[in-house]
Amino acid sequence: MIARHIGFVLAALLLCGMIGVSAQDSPGGGVVREGNPAGAESFTTFNPLLCDTTACTRITNLLFPYLIGIDLETGTPGAFGGIAERWEVNYDSDPPSLDVYIREDLTWSDGTPITAHDALFSFSASRLVNNTYGRTQGTFALAELVDSYHIRYSFRDPAVCSGITDVNTPIIPAHVFDPNYADTVTTSNTPDFQYDYTILLTHPFNREPSVTASPMGMQFADVNPADSIRLISESGTAYEYVDVPNRDEEIDRFLRGELNFTSNPPFERRPDISAAAERGEVDMITYPGNTWYAINFNVADPFVGPYPAFDDDGNPIDQGVHPIFGDVRVRRAVQLGIDVQALIDASVYGYGTVMAANQVPGSWAFNPDLAPVPYDPVEAERLLVEAGWVDEDGDGVRECIGCLYADEGDWLAFDLWYPDVARYGIIVSLINQQLSRLGFSVSANSTGDISEIGQIQTFDALFRVFVESYPVEPDQYMLFTAAGDDFNFNGNYGSYATPEVEALLSAARTEPTCDLAARADLYRQAQVLLQEDQPYAWLFVVDQMLAVRAGVENFAPYRQYPFWNLDQWFVTEP
Repeated sequence: MIARHIGFVLAALLLCGMIGVSAQDSPGGGVVREGNPAGAESFTTFNPLLCDTTACTRITNLLFPYLIGIDLETGTPGAFGGIAERWEVNYDSDPPSLDVYIREDLTWSDGTPITAHDALFSFSASRLVNNTYGRTQGTFALAELVDSYHIRYSFRDPAVCSGITDVNTPIIPAHVFDPNYADTVTTSNTPDFQYDYTILLTHPFNREPSVTASPMGMQFADVNPADSIRLISESGTAYEYVDVPNRDEEIDRFLRGELNFTSNPPFERRPDISAAAERGEVDMITYPGNTWYAINFNVADPFVGPYPAFDDDGNPIDQGVHPIFGDVRVRRAVQLGIDVQALIDASVYGYGTVMAANQVPGSWAFNPDLAPVPYDPVEAERLLVEAGWVDEDGDGVRECIGCLYADEGDWLAFDLWYPDVARYGIIVSLINQQLSRLGFSVSANSTGDISEIGQIQTFDALFRVFVESYPVEPDQYMLFTAAGDDFNFNGNYGSYATPEVEALLSAARTEPTCDLAARADLYRQAQVLLQEDQPYAWLFVVDQMLAVRAGVENFAPYRQYPFWNLDQWFVTEP
């Protein structure tokens, strides 16, 4: 749920076609100004396929559509911001395919129709790019045109529903790069047909994309990366992305009224934004974001590995059992013994949401009926005693007295690794204090590369940070099944796997029609089991904050989409 500052009335969020509010009903105007603390060096390109900075993506998302859009109300793949009218997963074809049908009423800013040729060019050119858009090449082997408004993507093995997310690249105009492209190319590169997409890398379009197709009706007005980027819509609303030295200066300028929009200010400055909202100077929104934290337990024996789940012939490998975390009662005791709200208050100034399990609230597969495990140190102590961990000598650290997997007399001691970031250090330090009161001995260790520790698979526990895309793709098959317990992937660092969870996650990713409701039901069942099994101690989701100055009208953001109706914003104050 989106939490809004008291006194600010949320405007009606009614979608009408691609924009949602007609210019006739809500005329735009004025200048929306946002600070860019990353500076001019963020803009080496304005080609969305080549973007590798947040600042670049901020601009290109206002200028270019994606293949698959989003349903703003549900957070599922939908219409807004996409060129696809509909799509189908066909498991019965050989090979299985994703068929995407392109809307026939969209044009580029120069009047050229947007077609499946643009989708084919964007997919094929993304093979050159070493960023997140390259993931399409791992999921799909081939793209080919059926007709000018129908493109078919052929899955590699296996075919999975997450391909709908993986194929979702930005769309750029093929005719700008090659006016004859639509007449000569009908398939992505194959051994018998090669097309030179390297023209993408050096084309003038990258620095000045004069042909765009903005879902928000925005076009370039002025480009001066050393000072600001200015976009403008036909309704008269302008957007300026203004260089600022740092985030502190950005917030200072926002509070002085020199800027009138900010997103996700530093946590230590959020109380300043809240105070301005209390004075009526600012309208502010917070909601659970897409970054989440959890402690990943190793349930395999850390002293005999590292072993993947399978050998080269596909035979299971006995990975042993962790002497402490092999017992689910101990894992649950850790969860019960952590005051997650205290972590939120100390590390992010209270701007966090306690997690129940493995899906963030913004996921369309989130289980709203699953409450977080409460902070209950008394129950944690009871479980530890039941599991055979008792402080018999009174030194404050429990010992194994009849526990399941450790040697008699061994301490309840483990290493907890975390990324070398100050905020994470605060969280881990508090966890150490809280668990110490329960009789754990925790040794906290920071590292510059948490994945390297995870891949070795000889750890006890890891503090992990996850950042989801949006719309959220809830497929976490490689995190919680034996398939992900592999040195070539290593998503499942802790070697957790159960037949019940694997069956649910497998069924969800291969649902015959990729029906969202059916998949969501399976994922919600998995969340219940993952909370019970505790392969992780679930911590919290970092909240996002959006704020505008009080003189900005028609600010009516959806989750993750503050600018969906940017062309209809009206700035009544400078």
